[in-house]
Amino acid sequence: VRKTLPQNFTGQIKTTFISRLPGAKKHYQKYLPLMPLALEQLDLSAYDLILSSESGPAKGVITRPDAVHICYCHSPMRYVWDMYHEYRSTAGRVVKALFPFIAHYLRMWDRLSADRVDHFIANSKFITSRIRKFYRRDADVIYPPVNTTEFSHEQVRGDFYLCLGQLVPYKKADLAVDAFNKLGLPLVV
Repeated sequence: VRKTLPQNFTGQIKTTFISRLPGAKKHYQKYLPLMPLALEQLDLSAYDLILSSESGPAKGVITRPDAVHICYCHSPMRYVWDMYHEYRSTAGRVVKALFPFIAHYLRMWDRLSADRVDHFIANSKFITSRIRKFYRRDADVIYPPVNTTEFSHEQVRGDFYLCLGQLVPYKKADLAVDAFNKLGLPLVV
């Protein structure tokens, strides 16, 4: 999946075979079982330094023995580790039946692929604890970059509260909506 690139981007974008599968742009999550295979097919042998940014399987790329692989980890895969039961309980019938087998395979591959990383960087202290728990690895913390020149604490603020995040069950936006409805306070989601 490609995010918006800077206007001055002159690099080359290489995609895996998954990008050529039906519905991959919109429903790439459905191809999760194929992602380890797809990532291992990327030829990174021309690179001395590999930076992976992930909350999924991106760290599983295969590099040269003398290349350095640094992974900026936003989270070990929640859906196969600590939130496995929650994800499975909210899945449809087919996914619910297949997910135990897929998740078992992905947990083994995810743990093994963590050994391919030379250095982990986490986006928070909480994520360092998850990396330590699931990968048995240490990580330094570099908080996500925020352009603070875009904000000012002196700006006039609106009369509302703001809830930001992906609308997925584990983020519990519904809990925030319920709480603000009960309190009678304005909430923008």
